[in-house]
Amino acid sequence: MMTMEEAKLFKERWKLVNEKINEEVRNTPIEAKLQQLAIMFDTGQVFDWTNSQTEIEIVRNRWQQLKDRINA
Repeated sequence: MMTMEEAKLFKERWKLVNEKINEEVRNTPIEAKLQQLAIMFDTGQVFDWTNSQTEIEIVRNRWQQLKDRINA
């Protein structure tokens, strides 16, 4: 079990880690980000992680139903 002090230190360390990651993302050139996006897209195609048209329609219909209920 973790003490309150250990929990605070753990949380502070992860806050520093997240700040560093956010800084690196902000400083990453757009060319590198686009290259990473292209790699993810290609990987999705290689592993056939594409959604079929029927799956897309199902999701759109669910969102429409939610929207209709909220606006009703």
